[in-house]
Amino acid sequence: MISIEFVVTLTVIVLVLWLIWYRITKPWRHLPTPKYLIPFIGQLFRIPLDTSKLIVAVQQMFNETGSIFVIWITCRPTVVSKDVGLLEEIFKTTQYIRKGTAYDLLKEWLGTGLLLSDGKKWKARRRMLTPAFHFDILKSNFEIIHRHSKHFSASLKNATTNDQPIEFFKITKEFSLNVLLESAMGIQRNTVETNENITSSDYTHAVDRLAALPSSRYSKPWQWNSLLYRLSSDGREYYKQLEIAHQFVRGVIENRISSLNKEDDDNKCRLFLDILLDAYQNKEIDIEGIVEEVNTFMFEGHDTVSSAISWTVYCIGRDKNVQEKVFEEINSIPEEGFCMESLTQLKYTECVIKESLRLHPPVPFVFRHIETDVEINGLTIPANSDIVFHILFMHRDENVWKNATKFKPERFNDDSYSKRNPFTYLPFSAGPRNCIGQRFAMMELKLVLFYLMKNFSFESMQTENELKEHIEVIHRTNNGLWIKCLQRKEKEN
Repeated sequence: MISIEFVVTLTVIVLVLWLIWYRITKPWRHLPTPKYLIPFIGQLFRIPLDTSKLIVAVQQMFNETGSIFVIWITCRPTVVSKDVGLLEEIFKTTQYIRKGTAYDLLKEWLGTGLLLSDGKKWKARRRMLTPAFHFDILKSNFEIIHRHSKHFSASLKNATTNDQPIEFFKITKEFSLNVLLESAMGIQRNTVETNENITSSDYTHAVDRLAALPSSRYSKPWQWNSLLYRLSSDGREYYKQLEIAHQFVRGVIENRISSLNKEDDDNKCRLFLDILLDAYQNKEIDIEGIVEEVNTFMFEGHDTVSSAISWTVYCIGRDKNVQEKVFEEINSIPEEGFCMESLTQLKYTECVIKESLRLHPPVPFVFRHIETDVEINGLTIPANSDIVFHILFMHRDENVWKNATKFKPERFNDDSYSKRNPFTYLPFSAGPRNCIGQRFAMMELKLVLFYLMKNFSFESMQTENELKEHIEVIHRTNNGLWIKCLQRKEKEN
C-alpha cells in the first residue's frame, strides 16, 4: 500500500522539477516550438541520428511552426529560422558577429581563426587577411587555376574510358585542394612532407570525417563532454582524423617557410600564407594563430569549392537544355587566348552556377549567438539565444523564391533579381562576416566548368529523390553524386 508520505514526497519532487523546467524555458516560451516537447529531454528524439534524414525532419518542424521556432535538446534551446527578416537583422551589423555555441565542437580542429573568432580578434584577422584576395592577387591566381583546370579535365578523360559513372565529390576534392595549396599556400601537393607520410588523400578524407562527426555529436548530448566523447567510437575516430589533418597542415606551413628561405620573392604577390608569416615577423600573430588560420582556410577553401563544383555538374547533368546552352556559350569562346577578362563572357554559365548554389549552398546553415533581445515581426528573440539560420531551407522556400525547388538559371538574368533583397541569396553568407574568398571561388568555378564543358557532356545518374542529402557543416550526400562523363567528339568543338 502506497503511503501518504510517498505521495507527498513524489508530488513535491515533480513540482520542484516542473518549476525548474519552467524557469529554464521561460525566456523562450512565447516562441513556437515543434510537437512533443518533453521536460529535460526536449525534442531530442525528433532529431534523427542519420543526417540524411535530418532535412525531412527539419522541414516537418517548419511545417508545424512557421519560419521561426525554438527546439530543445535536453535543456539547451536553439532558435531555428529560415526567416529573411530575422536573418537580415542579425547579418547586416557587426553587433551580432559572434558564432553560436554549436561551433565549439569545431574549435579543437580549427581553433578560433577567422571562421570562429569574434570581437577584436575577428576584426584584426579580417583586416590582416583581406589583402590576400586583392584583385592583383586574383589575377596572379588565374594562371594557377587555369593550369589546374586543364589538367583536371585531361585527367578526367583517362578516368572515363569505359563510360562508367564517377563519384564527383571525391575527384573534385583533390582538384580544389591542389588549387588551394599552390594559389594560397605557395606549394605543390607532392612537396608536403609530414612525419607520418600523410598524403593529400589522407587529408581530404580526414576533413570529410571532421566535418561530419560534429554534426552527429551535436545531436548526442552524452557526447558533448570531451572526456566522454574520447571514450566513444566516434570520438576515437575524430581524434585520429584530427591528428592527420593537423600534421598535414603543419607540413604545409613548414614547406612554405623552407621555400621562402631558398628563394628571393620580394617582387612576388604575397599569398595567403605569406601574409600570415609576414604578420608573425611583425609580432602581429603567433604560431598558434598561423596554424588556426591555415587550418580554417585549408578546410573552407577546398571543401566548399569541391561541393559547389560537384553540385553544379550534377544540376547540369540533370537538365539537357541547360547543358546545351552552357556548352554553346563556352564553345563560342576559343581556348587559345582565354584570360581572366574572358570570364565576363560566361554570363549564362554564371547564372547556372548561381542557381546551383541556391539549391545546394555549400554551407547549408550558419549559427549565430545574440547577447541582446532582437525583435522581428512581433516576435522577440531573447538575449543569450543561439540561432541557426537554415540557408538551404530559405533558398528552397516558395515564400522567398518562385518555383523554389526548380532548377531555373534564367531567374538570375531576370531584372527582378537585381531588385531582390540581397539577404534572400546567401551561398557566401552576407554582411560583415561574408565569405572573404567568394570572388576567388567564383573564378575557380567558372574556369573548371569552362574546361569540363569543353570536353565532356554529363549525365547525372541519380534523381533528386534518390539523393540522401544531409545537413552537415558542408552540404553533400550520404550516397555520393554519381555522374557519367561522356567525352565530346572533336566536331562538337
